[in-house]
Amino acid sequence: MLYELKARALDPMMVEGMVIEGKDMDWSILASTALGGLLAGVGGFLGQWWAEGRANARESRERSHEQQLWAREQQRAAYAAFNTAHRHVHEQTLAALGKHDAKPIELDELLDALDTVEMFGTREALTRAQSAKRAMTLWAQSRSVLGEDYEAVGQAMRQYRQQARADLGLAPSTEHPDTHLVISQE
Repeated sequence: MLYELKARALDPMMVEGMVIEGKDMDWSILASTALGGLLAGVGGFLGQWWAEGRANARESRERSHEQQLWAREQQRAAYAAFNTAHRHVHEQTLAALGKHDAKPIELDELLDALDTVEMFGTREALTRAQSAKRAMTLWAQSRSVLGEDYEAVGQAMRQYRQQARADLGLAPSTEHPDTHLVISQE
């Protein structure tokens, strides 16, 4: 019986689709299988390529957003540092008014803060900060409470603050023009 099965398996009429004894082979099965495999491979490749492209784009957007947040925080810190340094110089100048033996006004902190504004701020904010520094320097050198130098300090700082608020996307200040720098009546 085993011999009979082997003989039937090798029977030329039992093997379909092959050229045996003058019969033509049916290539459609082989072609459809090969085409299906090829399409599956190409589809897998394209799917992976598309998914990687989306993932890369998402990572790029996230990285860009993080960089923007970092830069904005650095800008905010630079603007605040200049404002604080300006206030310190203002306080030193007020303390030195009328004193002939007063020590020189220290401008290092103001200059360092100006460098930070230059690095992280906009060109407009830097221009306004430089104007505020010049006005403060002139006023500190004159050591007079009233006068054009003192008024120039207030005007320059108002312009600087307006520009800083605009750069940071904050609402315009409601600060009254005459209340920028307050001189104590001691």
